Amino acid sequence: SPVTEQHDLVARLRGMFVRFATETEDEAAIRRKATALEAAARIEALESDNARMREALEPFATWADHYRATTHDHYVPECEIDGPGHSLTITLGDFRRARRALAGDAP
Repeated sequence: SPVTEQHDLVARLRGMFVRFATETEDEAAIRRKATALEAAARIEALESDNARMREALEPFATWADHYRATTHDHYVPECEIDGPGHSLTITLGDFRRARRALAGDAP
């Protein structure tokens, strides 16, 4: 009968809707997990980069400890580097910024 066919159709559609909703939730969960795994890998890479950079700053930060706190940041310890066509001047302020970065203080 047409009414029975309609009820069957509605029942099948409801079943399909439930399966579709479940699949959508599963797919969303898979996407969330993949995103979380990507984020965890990125965090691990950033932590590794951070550790390497902190290690590289260490010698510079220790230089700042060799000077009085009253010594001006523009003071240039004997660290000027000259090369063909360029020169580099590292100031006491540069060393102090390295020390603050390692301490977790703002620049």
